[in-house]
Amino acid sequence: MKYLIWGICILFLLSSCQKHPETETDLLHLIPQKTAVVLRVPNWKSFSNATQSSKLIKSLSGTSLYKTLNEERSLMQYFDITDEVYINWVALGDNDYDLALISKASKNLIPTDSAFSKKIKNYEYEDSSIKAITITDQEIFFFTKENYFIASTSKLILENAILQSNSNRDFEDASLKKALKATAARSPNLLINGNHYKPLFKDIFGFHKFQNANPSFDWLAVDLDLEPASFEVSGIIHYSKNAKQTSELFSGLKPAEEDLAAIIPLSARSYTYFNFQNWEIYKSNLANYRNALPKEFSTPADEFLTYSTGIGTFETNAERLLFLKAGETENAALALNAFSNTAETFREFPVRRLNDSTLFQAGFKEILNPPAVTYYCNIDTYFVFAKDIQQLKGFISNYQNGSVLSSDASYTQFKNNLSDSYTLQYYANTQKTAEFLNGQLTGKNKDGLNEIDFKSYPHAALQFSASDDYIYINGGFYESPVSQKKAKVVQIASVKLDNDLLKAPQLL
Repeated sequence: MKYLIWGICILFLLSSCQKHPETETDLLHLIPQKTAVVLRVPNWKSFSNATQSSKLIKSLSGTSLYKTLNEERSLMQYFDITDEVYINWVALGDNDYDLALISKASKNLIPTDSAFSKKIKNYEYEDSSIKAITITDQEIFFFTKENYFIASTSKLILENAILQSNSNRDFEDASLKKALKATAARSPNLLINGNHYKPLFKDIFGFHKFQNANPSFDWLAVDLDLEPASFEVSGIIHYSKNAKQTSELFSGLKPAEEDLAAIIPLSARSYTYFNFQNWEIYKSNLANYRNALPKEFSTPADEFLTYSTGIGTFETNAERLLFLKAGETENAALALNAFSNTAETFREFPVRRLNDSTLFQAGFKEILNPPAVTYYCNIDTYFVFAKDIQQLKGFISNYQNGSVLSSDASYTQFKNNLSDSYTLQYYANTQKTAEFLNGQLTGKNKDGLNEIDFKSYPHAALQFSASDDYIYINGGFYESPVSQKKAKVVQIASVKLDNDLLKAPQLL
C-alpha cells in the first residue's frame, strides 16, 4: 500500500488556479482523525479510465508503483462504487498507515453472489456488524450504515467510526472543510495534512531529512487534471497564522517574475528557487517564526541579502550549488567582500573564497536548507556558490559555452505551461531525477525505475505563489513535441594544462 502512496507523492511532486464550483459533501465528517492524505474522486470509473489512457501512467508500467496501482484498482472493482469516493491514508502510528475508503451506499455496491458471500466473516461491535473478506492476501473490513459505506484495511478505523456515530460526536476538521471548498467539484482532488505527512514522506524517501518537526501547513488541496498528454495540479495551501508553521514564512511576500533559464546548466537534474523579493519582510517573518524580536533579529549575511531578491539551489549528479539574484549587484558584491578574499581567476571570472561556509544557512534552513559553500563568482546579476572550486569552474564553463536551459527547446516549450510570477518554484529534469532516485531508494520502491521512459515528459515543475491568506499551487508534467527536441552540447569535463599548447588543437 505504501507504494501507492509513493506514487501519489511522485505524481504530485512531479495552469494557474481558476475559480471552480465549490466541493461540498456530507461524507466529510466520516474522514478518520489523523488522516495524512485524502484522494477524493467524484467518479471512480472515469478516474480509473483516465489513469489507464494516460501516456505518463503507462510509462510507469515496469515499476512496482504501476503494479500496485493495478492491484488497488482491482480491489476497488469488487465494490460497485457509482458515487464520489474518498480514499484516505490514516496514520495509526509513527510510521504505520492504513487505507480507508468512504462512499455513499448504493443498492449494488456490495456483490451479492454466493461465491463472494461465502468468503465473508462477521464481527459484531457496538450493535453494528463489521464484515471482512480477504482479497489478494489483504483482509478488507467494511460495513454500511444509513446511507454511507466504509471499507478499510484496519478494523480499528471502522470501530472508531462506529463509536463516533453512536455517540453523535462525529469529527469534522474545519481546516479540511475550508480547503475542500476551494477545490473543483468535478475534478479528482488530493488533500495532504500538514500535521501527518512528514512521517509518511520519510517512509517513502528514507534519504530525505526534514529540518524541523513543526507542521508546514494545515491542509494542502489540489485538483488533479490527468489528460493523455499531460498531468496538471492546481490548488492551495491553507495555513494558520501565528501557529509556527513553515508556510507563515511566505506571509506578505508577493509573487514576481524570474526566468532562470539563462543561468541553470543543462546538466542540472533539478533546481529550487525562492523569490522573496523583499529581504526585510521575509526576515521579519523569520524572526516571528523563531520567537525572536524582529528589531533584534539578524543573520550574518543581512547586508548582502538586503540587495538580493532571491535564492536558489541546483543539483548536478552529487553536486549541489547555491545561487542568489542581486537587485543591486555592485552593492551586493561589496557587502560579500567582507566575508571573502580572492582565490583565483578562471576564464576571466574572479573566483573568491568565503570565510564562512554556512553563511546562508541561518536565513534559509527552513525553506532551502542551503549547502555549505566555499567558493563563489559573480555572473551578470547572479552570485553562484559551490563547495568545491572545480564545481564552480564547471558551472562557469557551461555558462560560457551556452549549455544552459535557455538553449533547450523542449524546456522553452515546457515553460509556457507555467506562470511567469511565483514565490517558490521546484523544477526537475525527469530522467535525471529518476536516475538519482534509483541510487537513493531501496527495495521495491526502486523496482523498474530505470525502465521508465520520460522522453516525452522531460520536465516537471511545481510553483507556489503567496497571497494574503493562502499559497496557490500550480504545475505538472506536459508532453514535449518530438519536433522540439534537439541535440545539445554539454561540457562534462575540463582539463587545465600545466603549459601552453605548442600547436592548435586537432579535431579527430
